[in-house]
Amino acid sequence: MMNDQQLIQQAKSGCNNSFATLIKNRGEKLYKVAYCYVKDEALALEVVSEATYKSYISIGKLEHTEYFDTWLVRIVMNEALDVIRKRKRLVFTGEVWEEVTTPQKSGVEDRLDLYEAIDQLKEDEKEILTLKYFGDLTFEHIARQLGKPENTIKTKHYRALDKVKAILEGGRQNGITRV
Repeated sequence: MMNDQQLIQQAKSGCNNSFATLIKNRGEKLYKVAYCYVKDEALALEVVSEATYKSYISIGKLEHTEYFDTWLVRIVMNEALDVIRKRKRLVFTGEVWEEVTTPQKSGVEDRLDLYEAIDQLKEDEKEILTLKYFGDLTFEHIARQLGKPENTIKTKHYRALDKVKAILEGGRQNGITRV
């Protein structure tokens, strides 16, 4: 069985099966990242689909194969942000509110609360938490991806976690309250 580095090299050389294996092994992680941004199952699948296509056509440009996961997650995040920007221009029909207010399992409600809490963070804090927990990236990879010192990423990460905790507990910290 081939390791990821071999699969990545083959995918860069045009092997469709290697690329498909790489994406299949990361599908759930990519979906979680997309869902964290768009908060809609069907839309998250569309984001992953479009990001997969974009990564497929540009994999030859990937210079540092050891950062394949970081590169792929970044493409998903950018695609999700593009979808959000495009949807802001549309008139909402109320479907989003109906989805949130319909009876659901308690685990789903907890996840919605978490996503809402993360949404209240500054964009850079949201990005760090998404990369760390939904993208399963290390602080080192996040720092390289964002072009910032690793200690800065760690500091922002822990501050963001404190803010999310305060929001979820309904408290007030750093000027943020739960909605």
